[in-house]
Amino acid sequence: MRIYFCSSGKDVFRGYMGRLCYQRWKKEKGADIYSVYPGTIGSKPSEFEKKKRVFASMYQDHQYYVLADNTWFPYGEPFLERGMEILKEHPEFGMLSMLPFGAKLTPWTASSGRPFASFETRVVSQQETVGGIRFCRRVELTHEEWVEQTGPGYDTEHCEALREAGYRVGFFRDLRCTNLGEGWE
Repeated sequence: MRIYFCSSGKDVFRGYMGRLCYQRWKKEKGADIYSVYPGTIGSKPSEFEKKKRVFASMYQDHQYYVLADNTWFPYGEPFLERGMEILKEHPEFGMLSMLPFGAKLTPWTASSGRPFASFETRVVSQQETVGGIRFCRRVELTHEEWVEQTGPGYDTEHCEALREAGYRVGFFRDLRCTNLGEGWE
């Protein structure tokens, strides 16, 4: 499984968090880790948050992949194998993220103009937007703000692009992670 391990390399503290997370990823069976830095994708550090997602979704050759930021530490074993099983069992999802400790799930609500009714199971929860450690299905994304990287954010545009392509986004209910940099950045 291809893991895009993304690091902007801003400072020593972030580098330390990245090493801790990288060592954890190396313990997962089947993890093919590809480190992504601004320089590896021709990005300025200020554009990296958006460009790393576009790079992973447009230029990889695997049907499934994981996009992980270097401050997100995954828990449980074997989470990689379990996450891929769940994503494959739910073809309606284009992206499922590990659930951060302390996160409050706010389920997707159907309303006018929204393409899907709510989808909830004991295993997954459809959400408005997700991030952190993302298990993704390769999908050709055409959402203009996503492709052109003109939107104000990155997770929201990624989720919108997947919905426009006919997919849901959500969290795994039983796969957990924590942001080692929470409150620091």
